[in-house]
Amino acid sequence: MLDYLRHYGEDRIRGLNFAGGITKLGSAEAMSVLTPEFVALAPGLFSTDVAESVRALDALVELCYDCSLRPEDRFRMLGYGVSVSPLVRRSMLSRRLDNDDLITRLRIPLLVTHGTGDRVVRPSVIERQMAGFAQLEVRLIPSAGHACFWDDPGIYNRCLREFAATLQA
Repeated sequence: MLDYLRHYGEDRIRGLNFAGGITKLGSAEAMSVLTPEFVALAPGLFSTDVAESVRALDALVELCYDCSLRPEDRFRMLGYGVSVSPLVRRSMLSRRLDNDDLITRLRIPLLVTHGTGDRVVRPSVIERQMAGFAQLEVRLIPSAGHACFWDDPGIYNRCLREFAATLQA
């Protein structure tokens, strides 16, 4: 989202929702908001060895959800990850970016939805990376993990509806 805003600006955007999101990558500061469990998966996520890669992706699926997944959902989600080349995964997660300069210039409202059981991104991301947004609303979702939209869609959707209603005015 921030790449889009940096390139195209915010004139056509009414608001943003970060669901377990981050604004930095590729630095010690960026890494400080990621859990050790997620960071430990990186070598496997980048591996070109199929078995190692699939094991890491399966562990990532496990980390992302605080609820029990139906087997067909779990395998579908694993399939999404497997369909992305390890080289692409490495490129995505090895980027160096810091959006502090952009964040302080944005005028649009930001909603942060974050599961209290997130095992990928720590809740400290809110203070460490998102505090610079001028219009910041935070909604912690108690019964959810990293994929808070999946774990508790009722609360997540209510948060989105309430946020969207403030953008209509």
